[in-house]
Amino acid sequence: MNAITFPPAGRSRLAQWAPAVAPFSAACALLLGAVSALAQPTTIAGDPTLPQSRVVSLFTSAGLYSDVPGANFYETWWSGQWTSYGDYPINLPATTRFVKGYQGLLFTGVGFEGSPTNVAGCAYLHVDVYTPNGDHFAVRMVDTVGHSGDVTYTAAGGVIAPNTWVHLDIPMNQFVAAAPSLNLHNIQQLGWIINGTAGVTPADYYIDNVYFYSSTNLVFTAPLPTPTPTNNAPTPTRPAGSVLSMYNSSQTYADQGGINWHASWSGSAESNFVITNPPGSTVKYMPGLSYVGVEFYDPNQIDTTGFTAMHFDVWTLDANQIAVELVSLNPTIGPQIYVPIGATQSWVGIDIPLSQFSAANPALVLSNLQQLLWIDNGGSGLQNGTFYIDNVYFWTTNSVAASIAQGTQVSWTAASGADTYQPQKSANGSVWSNWGSAIVGNALATKFDSIKAPFYRVLDVSSSVANVLPDP
Repeated sequence: MNAITFPPAGRSRLAQWAPAVAPFSAACALLLGAVSALAQPTTIAGDPTLPQSRVVSLFTSAGLYSDVPGANFYETWWSGQWTSYGDYPINLPATTRFVKGYQGLLFTGVGFEGSPTNVAGCAYLHVDVYTPNGDHFAVRMVDTVGHSGDVTYTAAGGVIAPNTWVHLDIPMNQFVAAAPSLNLHNIQQLGWIINGTAGVTPADYYIDNVYFYSSTNLVFTAPLPTPTPTNNAPTPTRPAGSVLSMYNSSQTYADQGGINWHASWSGSAESNFVITNPPGSTVKYMPGLSYVGVEFYDPNQIDTTGFTAMHFDVWTLDANQIAVELVSLNPTIGPQIYVPIGATQSWVGIDIPLSQFSAANPALVLSNLQQLLWIDNGGSGLQNGTFYIDNVYFWTTNSVAASIAQGTQVSWTAASGADTYQPQKSANGSVWSNWGSAIVGNALATKFDSIKAPFYRVLDVSSSVANVLPDP
């Protein structure tokens, strides 16, 4: 981890914002006092002395600067965990100050999502910290697309001094060093991290004077707009009979049903994103990707028998790689394939041969896939990029020419008269059953089914190539 160093004395903030210090909650303060008899601060941390023109402030107990509007020190956006919290009073001879207090803290978030802030001109983040029983402290900085960088206090042998206000001035370049993709023009969250260190957890912490600052006057500039896709991904052109689609916004193909695109165990967010430029297609959006799981369990498992490759179109804000993991659950096997992305902020088509997944782990059961993962937390490239995904499907270059007529009668022409073909049908397009005996070549060109099924296909047993036929 990076050490926090200390610059020349000083602190600061921007003049345009009106004060937004959270009001004192007597109930919370009493709860703080009741939970622990441990030492609590009786003196203030000290007041900042930098002029407001050099500061972007989130909170000061003295109210010296106008704060970023709506900064919430007690929100739970990051699964915040504590025993209790509140604005803790420090009684002074002429007044009472209130600092932010957390009892039994593991980790929490400070959010100002409604006011994303441009701190690219600031050199340091300042935080005053007091703890009676903790010994470690780390800070996380998060931008508007989910990129985050952590810096851990490592001075004095890595142990933060107890029962005294510790003044932290963290160089902003340490956050960028921890996360090169972090966009300082668009910061919307900070995190206090206790359980991610090797110290005592949980513990009690009091916070004051949280602000970014510069050695020179700041000129306020609004956060830069984050680029997003303004055009649709290319419309797929492969024949429907050679494709098994999971998702395509153009609805060129019928998508597999029963897919959960954001598993509860995912490590980062996924949602739908509407491209506003007509015709306004909806694509999958993953900001600051760590890993996102996609689930399609029995009876919606996917059989890729006869398919050659997996395709998807990707638009990335900032990444140069992405990994795909296909998972079979019996046995549970999930080989991971990293692929390079040759361009940012434009649609790039990716095709991964299924043979690469099998080569990575031969035990993978491609005929019974039940999970897919998108991953960007490893490999040799920039990590935790932001991605937009469309046109996710499996395909083959070989197919058996076939047609289906109302009735229902299936007819086909074999690609190779010497090969063996197995007619099959399915209720859901993924779990197939044999429909009669296998046929060699063109020995039988048509077949009638008195009990109609939603899907039919003819499987070339010799090469495991299939052509899926939706029932009209």
